[in-house]
Amino acid sequence: MNSDVFEAISSGKFSDAIKLLTKLIDDTTNRGTLALLYCNRAGCHERLELFKHVVKDCDKALENDPNLLRAYIRKVQALRKLKKKKEARRVQDGAAALLTGDYDMELLFEIQNLGSENLPAAEVVRAALPAKEETVASTLSTGEHPQATPKTQFERVSSHHKATGAAQIPSNLLQENNEQERLQLGILEVNAGRVEQGIKIFDALLRAASDDLVATQAFVGRGTAKAMAGNLKEARDDFSDALRRNPDAAEAWKRRGQTNAALGELNEALTDLSKSISLQPSTDALNERGMVYHKLRDYHRATQDLELVITQLKDNANTWNMLGLCYMSLGNCEKALPAYREAVRINPRFKEAWANMAQTHKELAQADKALEYFSKALAVDPKYIHAHRFYGMTLHGLGRHRDAARRLKLALENDPSFLEAHFMSAICLHALGHHHAAVAEYNIVLVRPPTPAQ
Repeated sequence: MNSDVFEAISSGKFSDAIKLLTKLIDDTTNRGTLALLYCNRAGCHERLELFKHVVKDCDKALENDPNLLRAYIRKVQALRKLKKKKEARRVQDGAAALLTGDYDMELLFEIQNLGSENLPAAEVVRAALPAKEETVASTLSTGEHPQATPKTQFERVSSHHKATGAAQIPSNLLQENNEQERLQLGILEVNAGRVEQGIKIFDALLRAASDDLVATQAFVGRGTAKAMAGNLKEARDDFSDALRRNPDAAEAWKRRGQTNAALGELNEALTDLSKSISLQPSTDALNERGMVYHKLRDYHRATQDLELVITQLKDNANTWNMLGLCYMSLGNCEKALPAYREAVRINPRFKEAWANMAQTHKELAQADKALEYFSKALAVDPKYIHAHRFYGMTLHGLGRHRDAARRLKLALENDPSFLEAHFMSAICLHALGHHHAAVAEYNIVLVRPPTPAQ
């Protein structure tokens, strides 16, 4: 790989790497080289979460080299991020079919992990492994007979998989000397959901890491695994250790910011995420910072970040929904409604977005539309208590107190502790002249202390 490209990627400057790779692509005619360049550019797009670009570059790579397994891997991952699971499965099956005879064991291991949610791990491995246990080198152009070569780390992993059918890494592999291979192995384990095994690999790496780069990556990997396991404070400590090793590690700043946000330490999260963005702008850091700004009620800055995110991730339903909430908080219903529409277009089962759209119509005094969209939210989840409550409030505003009381009763059947529904129910019963029942509902609200969410 070109040294400038390698340096850019190693430093996390993926936008710069994309520009350099594009220039190399324009200056290259060799099909094999073009395939690798497109594949590397796809990897950079992947880190920036530009998944449609990943798919396009992987297609270009495969046009130039139909057997480039790394391109299949990245395309599958991108398609899954784009929620195109059936297409991803077809591509994955095509990749696995290529793994006969001579093969790259690292890629085989990744394909196995990609299929772990749909297919027993051993099935792909058995289909891909050659009949003999020994690895056979590719035949050289001289016509020499291929010679058996020593087994590598990844070959031993797959031999273990073939023998046991288990998605585990033998303990002896934790003592391997190749730090980069072990680092990638740890990342693969975490990405496959085998968090404890990933942590063991990172622990071993950190005990013997020979340089700060490997240690930084291992701390980030282990911290990510701990965060996935719900150990947020330990995860934050690991990200802090990574930053002590490398203060310019944008990924560590981002991960620590996300963890601080999850811990409710919003100002610290804001500082970390802003530092990450200054080092390496990324959509996920901008998205997270936008959500933190929203929690801090800084809706103008939240809107700025989220609008930047959707210029690159137009199919992110959560971001569209959050953007709609920010517009609503700024009193801009006209902008909020299209944002919610995009959210439910992308994900028709996004009940919160349906309810938010309904609430916006309620604010605009468009009661019929509000009731229509509350109904859509409840069609997704009939037990969605907030939709029942706001549906009841809308009916109450229309003077339909009896219908409102019935709707609020449904909310309370699903959650008897929902104080806001008790209060609204009391108001409706009071309006209907059911004073004893209304007093009973008021007493529930007055006697029971509210929860933090209420």
